[in-house]
Amino acid sequence: MLDVSGQKPWKQQRVLKKQDIPSQKEIEMMADEFESDRDRALFIIAYLTAGRITEIVKCSYFLRPIYKKTDVIDKEGYIQKKSLVRMNKKPIVESITKVEHNYPGIRKKDIHMEEIDGKDVLIIKMENRKNKKIIKKRLPIPMDKEIELIGRLMRYVKPLETPETPLFNFGRCMAERIIAKANMNPHFLRDIRLTHMVTIYKFTGFQLQKFAGWKDIQPAEKYIRLGVADLVSNY
Repeated sequence: MLDVSGQKPWKQQRVLKKQDIPSQKEIEMMADEFESDRDRALFIIAYLTAGRITEIVKCSYFLRPIYKKTDVIDKEGYIQKKSLVRMNKKPIVESITKVEHNYPGIRKKDIHMEEIDGKDVLIIKMENRKNKKIIKKRLPIPMDKEIELIGRLMRYVKPLETPETPLFNFGRCMAERIIAKANMNPHFLRDIRLTHMVTIYKFTGFQLQKFAGWKDIQPAEKYIRLGVADLVSNY
């Protein structure tokens, strides 16, 4: 693994993407490098859920962009406000506003075992960002295939005092520092997991959309990167 621990998360991710995606076994080895059960659990749950870090830990507020608007005359002659876009068709951000959001993060009661269609799964419930229609996710994690990571996770979860107890009583910045101990960042862990959902579990675009909580399947092209071995396995 490249040493990029001193770099900012997004720059770190660009460097990490130049190498092959880590295997599930390598993820387990990274988890074992954490000294505390809490830090290890954060790393594991970030991987297993492919969650955005603000869906996992405490979030007191989030930043909402305000896009620059311009008047446009439609076919009927009415004035409409439309976002200005750059050459790359991304909207121009005029300002950023803080939106209060008292989310405690994932709590003990949000994690439990179920049997679905004859299979034992760990259910993890969490918020879903960036999709106004689906504001909650309920993610099934297969017990038989993820038992090593689930066992490490539950070693931290089970002793927590009450069902309402948050798993992690801190915010995004501290969570990013903890995950950086494994020379990773939360967004790259999300990237790895979503790639594994295709290369290992053979998820379709629609299944990946459901798991990730996207509005449509378009982001799948951005997140899924198949390595040479995955291509050869289909020959």
